[in-house]
Amino acid sequence: MNPPSQQSYFEPDVENRRSFLLLRWLIIILASYLTLFSNLRSQNFIGIFILVVTFSASNIVIGFLPQRAFVAVRSSRLAILVDAIFICGFLYLLRVSGPPIHFPLMGILLLALIWRDLKVVLFSLLVVSVLFGVFSYVDILGSASSVPLEQFLAMALFFIVAIFYVFLVDRFDSDASTSMAMLEETRHSELMVEIARTMSTLMNRNEIYREIVTRFRDDIDGTTCSVVRVEGDQVVILASSRAPEETGQSSPLEANPPLMTAYHENRVVYMGERKAGEGVSPSTIAIPIAVRGEIEALICLEGDGFETEPSSTRIHFFEVVASTAGNALRNVQMFEEMKHLARTDFLTALPNHRYFQSTLSREVSRAQRHNHALSLLIIDLDFLKNVNDRFGHPAGDAVIRGVAKTIQSTCREIDFAARYGGEEFVIILPETDLGGAVQVGERVRMSIAATDVGVVGKVTASVGVANYPVNASSKEDLIRVADQALYVAKNGGRNQVAHFKYQLTTM
Repeated sequence: MNPPSQQSYFEPDVENRRSFLLLRWLIIILASYLTLFSNLRSQNFIGIFILVVTFSASNIVIGFLPQRAFVAVRSSRLAILVDAIFICGFLYLLRVSGPPIHFPLMGILLLALIWRDLKVVLFSLLVVSVLFGVFSYVDILGSASSVPLEQFLAMALFFIVAIFYVFLVDRFDSDASTSMAMLEETRHSELMVEIARTMSTLMNRNEIYREIVTRFRDDIDGTTCSVVRVEGDQVVILASSRAPEETGQSSPLEANPPLMTAYHENRVVYMGERKAGEGVSPSTIAIPIAVRGEIEALICLEGDGFETEPSSTRIHFFEVVASTAGNALRNVQMFEEMKHLARTDFLTALPNHRYFQSTLSREVSRAQRHNHALSLLIIDLDFLKNVNDRFGHPAGDAVIRGVAKTIQSTCREIDFAARYGGEEFVIILPETDLGGAVQVGERVRMSIAATDVGVVGKVTASVGVANYPVNASSKEDLIRVADQALYVAKNGGRNQVAHFKYQLTTM
């Protein structure tokens, strides 16, 4: 993951690589000095020369490998195998003319490559000393033999250097792993702080989803990110780092095993490359985002950035990001709920007077800007006071709720119905002329009159109609003219629709 702001981080893999290459060069130089230069006139010179050149070439190749490939090679046992072959080859070339000391030394070296520990080094030094004593002063093969001291010491020197090479490389690997873990935690902490700071300012779900995919796309190389939601047996894409047009696309949940497992078990799920139909699905990490105990969405990461199962540190990072996103989405939910409550009449669940006023202002401005017609209906229930007096206020509230549902069912999708106050309702009719508004008013009046409201029975309503631009030029004019028309309908006997055919905004 790339650091979000600074570029001066210590890169443990790079330092480990340099130290590893330097140690190998030292082994090559020592091996060349002890074998190549002492066999200049020997018939083995060509073979030794080829071995030294091959060992040197392997170091050059490792030096030019991409960093990711180098780490992968070292994490496997390929480099260990190559080192073992070359070092054992040089130990064989350094063999003494007497007893086969090189074979136990090779065995100790292979043991050290498998079991990298300081105790192995100390044990190896002890073995070299014992072997020197044994082969110098003990009759191994039934006849006294002495080991050439200079030749034995050359072999012992190379062997000890090789053992320390194994030990130091192991320490470099361990230190690099520790440094990388600390570095990854630091980067994760910085990124989590930045994500939390950004998400805390977002009050829109889609913005939160886009922030997630953008962050993961920018901070994890070779990875694509999408945020999805499970709807029934389908997975719907909410945001994608690949292409905006993928938003809204769906696929079967069963075709996405990582997402299905993460959704049902509410945990981070990793799944490596796998066959999917005729192709191969990339490595995938699925991260659930929970809001109030329910899975709101899932983060899906795919690509070669996850060739191996993520570490516990990285999984913890994913969980914290998902938790941060969940908190941000919960804040959005609470904000939407409060906004809805602030706009909604508690009795009827219709928009309230304040929201009606702001909506009418916008619609009038839009009608003026596009030169469209706009109509307003004010609906007043007839004799609701008598209902309250006879049946009680709970019955009157039931009437208001029933009429509200009737009005909602009568309106078109583009219409806006609200409770104006008391027993009065309003309907904003965008792009509707005066004649069309009168027809809507009549339909609403008849629907109310046909509705049976519990013990109260049926009630009626009077409707006043106003239109822009026929008899109103502003929001205030629309409300005033519609109210005047309602007064006319009331005085005319109630249960009727009234309107003005002429410009009366000066009244």
